[in-house]
Amino acid sequence: MSVWIRDWVTLKGNLTMSDTEFRSRVETYLSINRQIKSLDNQLATEKEHLIQELDSRKAEELSVGQYNVSNKAVASSRVDVKRLKEHFPDVAGSAPRKRATGGSTLTWRNI
Repeated sequence: MSVWIRDWVTLKGNLTMSDTEFRSRVETYLSINRQIKSLDNQLATEKEHLIQELDSRKAEELSVGQYNVSNKAVASSRVDVKRLKEHFPDVAGSAPRKRATGGSTLTWRNI
């Protein structure tokens, strides 16, 4: 049997990629994943710079050139499931409780 044939992995009778090719794909995947994490960090840094600039100008929204950038607190309304089950176990809905998420969202659009 040649080395080439031995290098192929057989799974349930079907030929699949070689170990070498599989290893290469794993390495590519991990490399791309590292790049994504690095870009996520860069993105978070740039977002923080924009938020700081909006804060320093005491503005929630700013238009610059073709961009309109805003940073507003995000509020969330959800049903208090624990309270609902305690007081109305047979009822599917109740008044939602409101709470601030503590986060914010940065949005922009072309004008």
